[in-house]
Amino acid sequence: ALLGEPTKPSCINSCDIFEGKHTIATGQCYIDQVCYQNGDTASRIGMGCMECNPTKSQTEWSESSALGVDFCLIDGLCYQYGDPLSVRVGRRGTLDSKCQFCSPTENIYDWSVRLEYTFVDSYPPDDCILITASPRTNSPTAFLTKSPVKSPTKFLPPTKSPTKSPTKSSDDLTKNEVDRDHNDGDHNKDPDPKDSAARGRFDEVCVLMGSVMISALMIVIAV
Repeated sequence: ALLGEPTKPSCINSCDIFEGKHTIATGQCYIDQVCYQNGDTASRIGMGCMECNPTKSQTEWSESSALGVDFCLIDGLCYQYGDPLSVRVGRRGTLDSKCQFCSPTENIYDWSVRLEYTFVDSYPPDDCILITASPRTNSPTAFLTKSPVKSPTKFLPPTKSPTKSPTKSSDDLTKNEVDRDHNDGDHNKDPDPKDSAARGRFDEVCVLMGSVMISALMIVIAV
């Protein structure tokens, strides 16, 4: 027995109780005996990627515009971006995959595999293998090149410019002539034997000193 009088859903315009047919209002859906407005999602039943779209169907859920952006539709279920593949273990436990996950921009209707893993085609936790990172190679060491060292420049001793002998003045010439006349007068005198011997020794010393000075000068010039 009925507890009350039957009521007509708000989205139903008319119904035929004998044939079970009914007319749904424009812009609405009638899914699983529940009325939905255009654009309503199935989030209340855990299907956020499905919506009421009367232009496609008024009696079944349609794929929403969020599918492929924020959601994947895998095996008839909606998954948000980043949700892992999860399998039931025992009565209450679950085990999540480390590599398979929902990536709407890569694949809307199947699981995607993270870049650092290789898919093996099995159930978690043996569904993927972690890719071993390749060993790092050291970059070649740059060797410093020594710049060539210039050998020190050998400096030659400065060449002595010839010294011009000073020009004697007229006073010096006059004095020399007087001295020469005086000496000539002395030569006309009879030489003293003692003076001759002393003058001879003086001349020898002068010659010896001149030789020594010439040798020293030649050594300096050679150096």
